Amino acid sequence: MKAQDVMTEGPASVRSTVPLREAIAVLQSLNVHHLPVIDQHGELVGLLSDGDLRKYSFSDAGPEPAVDPLARRLELPVSYVMSRAIFAVRPETELQEIANLMIDQRIGAVPVINSEGTLVGIVSCVDLPHELVPYPASA
Repeated sequence: MKAQDVMTEGPASVRSTVPLREAIAVLQSLNVHHLPVIDQHGELVGLLSDGDLRKYSFSDAGPEPAVDPLARRLELPVSYVMSRAIFAVRPETELQEIANLMIDQRIGAVPVINSEGTLVGIVSCVDLPHELVPYPASA
């Protein structure tokens, strides 16, 4: 099987200039853990994950008069927090290769791009087990 057989086609994405607050709202509303980040041409430039957001600590903000530090940080662009090291695959990439990539790189999702570098799908760790590990027949 290949990426194109299990990927979520046309996944939600955000532009790198979108404020973090908007990207977080998308992650929460779709109940997903990974959000591809694209540029103005639709090309993949990063990936925002809930792990990236956890690493981006809001706890180190000191007291600032008249400005809520959390609110100010939520207005920063996604590009400030996203992972720029992208491990993308093509639609014809074999699932075993994707699984090995995810294990080796310790990542939970892999964007799928076409030959022009445009985002066409995403394969997450949730998509793989059903295809790679057959369920035993129930008795």
